Amino acid sequence: MIATPALTRQAFFSSNMPDEQLNHYFSLMQEESFLGFLDMAALALPKPSRVKAPLLVMGAAGDQNFLPHEVQATARAYGTEAVIVPDIAHDVMLEARWQAVASHILNWLRTQGL
Repeated sequence: MIATPALTRQAFFSSNMPDEQLNHYFSLMQEESFLGFLDMAALALPKPSRVKAPLLVMGAAGDQNFLPHEVQATARAYGTEAVIVPDIAHDVMLEARWQAVASHILNWLRTQGL
């Protein structure tokens, strides 16, 4: 899935990620843990009915791994509304607009009294 920088961009980053930055992140990539993936995909599925705490569900409009409609379905399962951040992809913390995501999280925490 991440055999080339181009595939890495497609899977994880926005098209406007500078090539130099993309190549740096690509050089740091490694194989995903198969057991970790299996656990996330099938073995330890969440139980939304057990969650009583407020929950912020966020997604990225350009995410190719968790599409916006999937993020919205997750939010509905937890009884909340999803926030979909435009112009950003899967690895939000490495994107140029990471501050928009961080700011939204901080504002949400403040509304929760945290």
